[in-house]
Amino acid sequence: MDTFESLLFGIAMGKNNRSEDVGNDTINGYTIDTCYTIDQGWETAVWYKNSEIVIVGRYPDKETAAQGHREWVETCTTNKPMMVYSVQTDRFESLRED
Repeated sequence: MDTFESLLFGIAMGKNNRSEDVGNDTINGYTIDTCYTIDQGWETAVWYKNSEIVIVGRYPDKETAAQGHREWVETCTTNKPMMVYSVQTDRFESLRED
């Protein structure tokens, strides 16, 4: 799980370079965003309800991040997940619209 300090640092710094994006796709109301972050490295986030976010994957390198991004795009294309595991909070999180 992330430390409070790393979360604040990541929020304050944001993405360091848009050229480090692996992908950003909107599928079935979810936005799957995979990029390099200053605080945690390569990660995939699923955005829902226009502003809610769950970090669903972290990766050691760009190639693995690209594969993870493709897998999340496929997951959100073939079904609309209602629960996902958050690597940030270390628990399952709801993606429900209500």
